[in-house]
Amino acid sequence: MKKQPKGYGLHCHRAIITICKLMGIQDMYCKVDGSVNLMNVTRALFNGLAKQGGARAEPEPDDLISDRRLHWADVRVKQGSKRSHWATVKHTI
Repeated sequence: MKKQPKGYGLHCHRAIITICKLMGIQDMYCKVDGSVNLMNVTRALFNGLAKQGGARAEPEPDDLISDRRLHWADVRVKQGSKRSHWATVKHTI
């Protein structure tokens, strides 16, 4: 696993590409030797990232973390309820 210059992209196994996109990593080269079992590849990625260091030493302060619970009704109001047209179709076969 190697960090690459900006604009290089992700040249890795498909599972690693998916995880890196979710984590916000944009430029990395990675080669998988041996087993390409998805569980092993994922475990190796997280082990490698943990050994690199550079992570925050302390977690976020509690005052930055919202303690408000979200309810489904609030989320639905913010997003707008979008029903499927197929929800009202009855199967008469």
